[in-house]
Amino acid sequence: MPPRLSRGASDKLDKLLLGALCCNAAIGFGVYLRERSLKSVNDNAAEERLEAAKRRAEVEAVARAPSKP
Repeated sequence: MPPRLSRGASDKLDKLLLGALCCNAAIGFGVYLRERSLKSVNDNAAEERLEAAKRRAEVEAVARAPSKP
């Protein structure tokens, strides 16, 4: 049988494990927020590139249109 921990050691171990669990959760949540933020930035950048491409296409269409006599 494994040796039994004293009540004080058991409480300290419980607190240590709870602290490690909280730290792990905080790190995981921080990673989640960072990825969400990066996704938002990437979505905004993709939207801006699409708008710029549309503007360029409109400018090119106007430039290619035949002029009225």
